[in-house]
Amino acid sequence: MPDKLREFIYLDDVSVNSHLSSLGKALPREVVEQSESGKETEGGADVKVAKGSRIWSESSGTETTRDATAPYRFEELRETLVEEDIQIHDNPDPRAVSRGDVIRVDGTTVPMSLYKIELAAMSFLEIFDGMMESDVIENIDELANKNESDQNIDPQRTGDNDDDMELSEALDDLRTILELAEEFIGEGIPIRVVNEVGTYVTALDRSLMRVTGRQAFFDETDYVIFGRVKGRINRGEEWDPIEATRVTGRYFQESEDVGDELRDVLRHLSEEMELEMSEEDLLVEGRSVEINPMAVYW
Repeated sequence: MPDKLREFIYLDDVSVNSHLSSLGKALPREVVEQSESGKETEGGADVKVAKGSRIWSESSGTETTRDATAPYRFEELRETLVEEDIQIHDNPDPRAVSRGDVIRVDGTTVPMSLYKIELAAMSFLEIFDGMMESDVIENIDELANKNESDQNIDPQRTGDNDDDMELSEALDDLRTILELAEEFIGEGIPIRVVNEVGTYVTALDRSLMRVTGRQAFFDETDYVIFGRVKGRINRGEEWDPIEATRVTGRYFQESEDVGDELRDVLRHLSEEMELEMSEEDLLVEGRSVEINPMAVYW
């Protein structure tokens, strides 16, 4: 099996356990492992050798007990799929899979739509907050606490204060953008994976991330996404990350123009922030596959 050594950035343990349960694998309280050398035990008694399950034995041999962690259960799921002859479609042509198929895709992972702007706003805020911790913050504090009756302001210092005010306003604007992005997206993180076969899309639940979104997706990075096919996007069809994160359903009345208007807003914001935003970041056209994700790792 490939990908034996994994660093998970996202793992839906509820989904993993649910799928294992449907395959007849109950959730253990603990995992007991015994190596081959464990057969030679005190008293010469035989010891059952098992991996990934409880061992009930009266042998006095040494057993290693550890928790059945989510990554361990994920590996058990992969092994069970192989045992049950359930195919794992590896980087498939979108036309070769159907809803419910198990899929494994690796390629360059790209954040999309409003989430891309959220990541940029977070980055700018970190940079500017660092600046605010320097001498700039002292100037802004002086300006905020300045007495209205004080008219003896040095012209050069006034210019400095104007710059400080512009920086403060820029920070307020970024915080507003960040709050709006987080509110509109909610728990959904729209991303796409691109490789030589094609493009695959998914929406991750940010509550299941094992690292911060900025750590995972600020740079376009190669990851593996494992899950099941939620649906195919056929030729002539589209996948809208705004719809995937349920923005229109929560905040707007249904309208054919809402998606276009929001995309225009995102284009404008990206220009203002000097952020590269391609049309594929806003809308993915078929053929493609939407994945219901269980794990993302490298």
